[in-house]
Amino acid sequence: MKLHLLFLSWLGLVCGILQDELQQSWAHQHYGQLVQVQRMTNESAAALTANNELVMLDLAATASSRPTWIHQLPVDGETNLFVRGNDIVVVLNRAARATVQVYDRAGFLVREASYGEKIIAANEVAVLLSGGDVHLLAASRVLARANIGRVTAAQMTTDRKRLLIFYPSEGETVVAAIDSAVTHVTLPLDYTSIVSVQGTLVQTTDSVMRVDLTHRTVTPVSTNQTAFLGQTIFLGQLVGSYSGSTLQIHTKASIEVPESIAFVNYVAQEKTIAIYAPNSLTVVDIDDEFSTREIPLALASPTRIYSYTTEIDGKHIVSSLVQSELALTYYIDNFAVWTVDTALSNVVGHAIVVKKQKTALSTDEVMREETANIFVAYFMRLTKNLVTGQRTNTTVDDTYFGFNRKLALLTRVGKVFAYNTELGELLWTHQVQLALDEQVVQITDYQNDFYILTTAKYLQLSCCGEVLAQVGAAASGFVETSAGLYLENGAEMTKVHDDTDASSYVVRHSRDKLSGYHVSGSVSAATWEFAVKDTEQIVAVSSRPALDTTASIGVVLGDRSVLYKYLRPIVAAAVASDSGVKLYILDPVTGAVLHTAAHEEVIDVSSVRLTVGEYWVVYTYYALEPTLEQKVVVVDLFESLTPNTKNHAAGAVSALDITEADLPEVSAKSFILYDRIVSVEQTVTKHGITTRNVLFGLQNGQILAVPKYVLSSRRVANRLLTDYEKQEFMNFPYDPVVPSKDWSIVSHGVGLGPLDGIVSYPTELESTSIVCSYGARHVFCSRTTPSGKFDVLSRDFDKHKLVLTIVALVVAVLFTRPMVQRKVLKDCWNEKR
Repeated sequence: MKLHLLFLSWLGLVCGILQDELQQSWAHQHYGQLVQVQRMTNESAAALTANNELVMLDLAATASSRPTWIHQLPVDGETNLFVRGNDIVVVLNRAARATVQVYDRAGFLVREASYGEKIIAANEVAVLLSGGDVHLLAASRVLARANIGRVTAAQMTTDRKRLLIFYPSEGETVVAAIDSAVTHVTLPLDYTSIVSVQGTLVQTTDSVMRVDLTHRTVTPVSTNQTAFLGQTIFLGQLVGSYSGSTLQIHTKASIEVPESIAFVNYVAQEKTIAIYAPNSLTVVDIDDEFSTREIPLALASPTRIYSYTTEIDGKHIVSSLVQSELALTYYIDNFAVWTVDTALSNVVGHAIVVKKQKTALSTDEVMREETANIFVAYFMRLTKNLVTGQRTNTTVDDTYFGFNRKLALLTRVGKVFAYNTELGELLWTHQVQLALDEQVVQITDYQNDFYILTTAKYLQLSCCGEVLAQVGAAASGFVETSAGLYLENGAEMTKVHDDTDASSYVVRHSRDKLSGYHVSGSVSAATWEFAVKDTEQIVAVSSRPALDTTASIGVVLGDRSVLYKYLRPIVAAAVASDSGVKLYILDPVTGAVLHTAAHEEVIDVSSVRLTVGEYWVVYTYYALEPTLEQKVVVVDLFESLTPNTKNHAAGAVSALDITEADLPEVSAKSFILYDRIVSVEQTVTKHGITTRNVLFGLQNGQILAVPKYVLSSRRVANRLLTDYEKQEFMNFPYDPVVPSKDWSIVSHGVGLGPLDGIVSYPTELESTSIVCSYGARHVFCSRTTPSGKFDVLSRDFDKHKLVLTIVALVVAVLFTRPMVQRKVLKDCWNEKR
């Protein structure tokens, strides 16, 4: 019975802790980048995301930001999406096999067919296999209808009720027309010149031809073949072209695009053409004497529109679904009913600044407390708390303790999103105006401002999103040093902020080398260079986080002796080649190689990740042979592996000449993780006292926090621990498999989807660190406490009882004090007698 009560008490404590942690986390989920959108009805549309997710959109919703349902498709291979009536046809071309799946509007898989060969061509009606089999998608099943012989390439289209397949044969083009029978027609046309087909219209590299299958002839659509040197437009059986500023529908008329439209492109849909400019979408109805209707758009120039579908009733646009690189917007009567911002699916960088707000005390009150003696200060604070009541205002507490930061995410299209890391609210957005050939490069934070770099300029934004400065510059990135913020352009460093005359050393890298620079003021000088072999490439470089601090200079062993940490600055580089992966640890001042490690395995080069901590390096890679394994390797650097021994003077930094005696002594261990790692980071706290957690972003969309003492290179293998080793903090025998516990998942039960990056930031509480992540479908933030909340009272702490207890003790002391004094006096009289 006691064990049952003890278990229930423990379970209640764990549930309370998890509930408290969940309340301190937030996640925003979105569609991700949509690569295909197919409208099904006036109320629904099917979409395929860049992460191979099938999404059903509810167009009838008044404010839609969530899909009706999402289904994850296999991520390997090529995927195509087609809509036929109320069915969604998904064609999956994978390395092992090809699959055709048919889903209904509710998201249920109603039909599926798999093939042991590649699908050469497909549409909403049929699929063509490499062996020549043509499989039609019938109403109730997928069935074989014909065989046209083995083909290596083909293009498929429909004409009336016939299925047309264009494929090469002995330098010519053969058309297989399939209806009740199969008819093969050879055309005098070189197949390699065909760009696309639409019905019986064939676009070649220099013209558009109309195919007559009955007479087996090919004739030009227009005598003016130069009209097709631009872009060709298919509108059912009509064909047009776009060249310069003219849209021409052959056999109909031409449309002159106004010169006032600076950026022009078009999207064609059956009998309509949409000409779009930065702030409007003009729909041209071909059947209605080229009448035009305009949809106002709030798009930043030169936003690209990928697709649009529109429903026109007479001379009015009933509804339109517009997909651009920034958003998916649904319009009714030219009014935007809802918009889903898809720009967040392509985040290229992040930055965090402190949100400036008033604390619980004013500046004058803080100064009076700091200058008063301890008793006066305590009385002032006690009076303040009694007047204002308990400190249960989480907004004040979170601001005071540094939970309230601003996380800025820069997207590929130049849009910046700023989130409150405490509550997850979107504070502001800013669209960087980009030219046609201009791209974003980087975002960073410096002195509570955001700096955004493009290929042509850099911008300085305040923490509120206001543009403070915009300067034209050509640079490859920002470099933040102790001497200030710099712009890097090759070997040149241009100072952006001139705050100090201090000098510093920085390390830059390319695919084949690392370079060290000494930066002083606005002058930078190359100091060293480390090049790798021609058969190798640098795939990851990392150094210790700038905000990471050191609380102790050694590791205390069980017998009270000390292993001194190697605390000189280091930079680590992972180098991959055909024979495996290598790790190089270098001194950033001299470029001296401090340590190397090699793993001769066949690996996935794109899987290498790296992070550098206080005196350690953790790097990961995915091994392909001899077995598929996710490897995690930890390297700890010490002054010496002999306790109480140091190899150089205390407090010394990297010298210009490093001797062999100055090299660290290294201890290393490798581990195995149960899932693939896509991102690696570490928690950072204000003073560095709290135990570090190594954060692994997993392929399954979760963030795993592993304490550094679990990833310790000094864990004993193949023997029992000695008595002294058992007394060492969190020391236990070596196990190659990293354990996974439910409470070690930072993202809790939230399915985040693909992870692009993880960031950790300290708060004013030593126990707490902010962990945020972003990816194609999410933005997530949470608070982590690797060593527990040792510096914060729990929210359910009864302050009233504490005050009553103190008051009761004071009253008891005051009540018993006269009694004690009388007793002491009486004892003194008795002694004199």
